[in-house]
Amino acid sequence: MTKETKRDLAKEADEDISQGDELKPLLVGSTIFEDFITEEAPLVDKTRLIFNLIKRYERPYFLARPRRFGKTFLLDTFHDIFMGKRKNFANLDIGKLYPKEKWESFLVIRIDMSSFGAEEYIDGVGFSTVLISYLEDLAADFGIKLNRTNIGNVISSFISRLTREHGQFGLLKGNEKDVVNRKNVVLLIDEYDDPLLSNINNQEKSEEIRLVLRRFYSAIKSNIKKLRFVFITGITKFRQLSLFSSLNTIKDISFDKDFSTICGFTEDEISNVYAEHLEAVLATLKTKGEFAQDSTVVDLMKKIKIWYDGYSWDGTRRVFNPDSIKVFLESAEFSYYWYLSGTPLLTYLLMNRSSEPFKLFDKDLKITTPFGLEDKIDINSTSFLLYSGYLTVCNTSGNHPKMTYKLEIPNNEIKHAIEQELTTKYFVPTGEADPPSYLLGKK
Repeated sequence: MTKETKRDLAKEADEDISQGDELKPLLVGSTIFEDFITEEAPLVDKTRLIFNLIKRYERPYFLARPRRFGKTFLLDTFHDIFMGKRKNFANLDIGKLYPKEKWESFLVIRIDMSSFGAEEYIDGVGFSTVLISYLEDLAADFGIKLNRTNIGNVISSFISRLTREHGQFGLLKGNEKDVVNRKNVVLLIDEYDDPLLSNINNQEKSEEIRLVLRRFYSAIKSNIKKLRFVFITGITKFRQLSLFSSLNTIKDISFDKDFSTICGFTEDEISNVYAEHLEAVLATLKTKGEFAQDSTVVDLMKKIKIWYDGYSWDGTRRVFNPDSIKVFLESAEFSYYWYLSGTPLLTYLLMNRSSEPFKLFDKDLKITTPFGLEDKIDINSTSFLLYSGYLTVCNTSGNHPKMTYKLEIPNNEIKHAIEQELTTKYFVPTGEADPPSYLLGKK
């Protein structure tokens, strides 16, 4: 095939993508559940799992997943369910599982710990001030003015006043006695560990932040009986951090086999929900000469699996990175979307532990429960790599609570991220923005 022919085919492929108006929008990057309903965008239905979580609820849930893996979208789905937006779920599993007459509206406190960056505070006092201001703004949305004292009193007052003053919002059904005795407040906390991870290389500042978070979560624990439902997400599990020592009744579902696919897409989900987009991508790649003309979607899925599949938290069920999948379907190009979307946490290990990252290439890498990250910044790197998405579970042995997880690098995209970080750290002079080009002599 001549260069001219390749250019013409590539131009035709670009036109094919631009003319794909008949395809439903993918809403790449959107974390707002309702957008997918109003825009009629393809939606992977996780509401059966969500229904099971709500039905089984006895104590706060915690879920750890790598960045850009759908945690915020999951919380937004919970938000709409507890806000009583039944019409949004009419065609989804939960709409069929939960009777129409039982749908109710609750008062939802939703806290996003990643919404204010590390540059907004210089120490623990500054962090406390920023967090209090954030909670005051949330309370104002309910018409509540909080007294600025300390972080523990602020969150306690917020929960208590919502519980007492629910009548003014007119959200719950039932007579006055029923409403008074009902748990009518839902608490959703996203990226609980972001303040610590954002300051991971400053141990003194991180310790001050940890103490603020301890007071915050201790106050939540003292009000736990007033809360109908609590769900907390993060990237990591700091084993002795305030969340798990103060809320010592929390249920960690991060490696629970029943909920291992609650974030991420299974192969069947992609094949069914994105069938039209897969066909369109395959046609484009054929035009570009990247797939043979007799190739099928099955052939395309085989390559997609190599690039974006492989994540598992139970050693059995595997999921694809949802963000990478949607960007790929939009662009019709295999690339390293996860790595390019933000600063990888592997950077921390390379800055502080010069040899341990090479454990990634160990063919017999294992970790045994209970595991997690230590309270201080001196963390266990294997756990860190597992939680942050550089390693995944390929199989398990033993029985709960003492289980052994065999680990491996999940896919081609993550292998590239590791190679990029390692070459930048060990082989490329400081200041070179493109390590692969440097190593190939293409300055």
